[in-house]
Amino acid sequence: MNSELQQLKDIHLPHAISLWPTAPGWIILFAILLGFISYLIYSWYQRNQRKKTVKFALAKLKKLRELSAKNPDNINIAAEISTLIRRTTLYYFRREDIAGLSGRDWLDFLNRSGNTTQFTDETGLLLIDAPYRKNNTSDLTPLFALTQAWLVAISKNNSLAVEK
Repeated sequence: MNSELQQLKDIHLPHAISLWPTAPGWIILFAILLGFISYLIYSWYQRNQRKKTVKFALAKLKKLRELSAKNPDNINIAAEISTLIRRTTLYYFRREDIAGLSGRDWLDFLNRSGNTTQFTDETGLLLIDAPYRKNNTSDLTPLFALTQAWLVAISKNNSLAVEK
């Protein structure tokens, strides 16, 4: 019996199961999850950038409003508001679509993008006329309110903004 016991060999344990290479299903699931997480991070970043842009524009508008209260000469203030709107628009829309717009076409674009009709009324016409008037005594308070409403409207209306 002793000789039979000597013929027995030790038990060999199987190799440890490795994590790689995994089954193709897990690789596909990991790739889908990675893509989804990347999309969420990108969307969050874009939304954050949009909020920062509008927040900056609203802060600049507030400073212009304070400057307008101190400065009786509204010519430069109206031009600064126009520049602020143009810069903000360049962030939200493609340059090719808006860079060449001026006059009534520019005001029509602002109406469409802000879902309003006030830019082609007397208030919006200040953007075109006020910087070139010799003695400007116009009250810019409605223009400030219109610009603020427009900034809020384009920040909320993502369907109008075109991806660059």
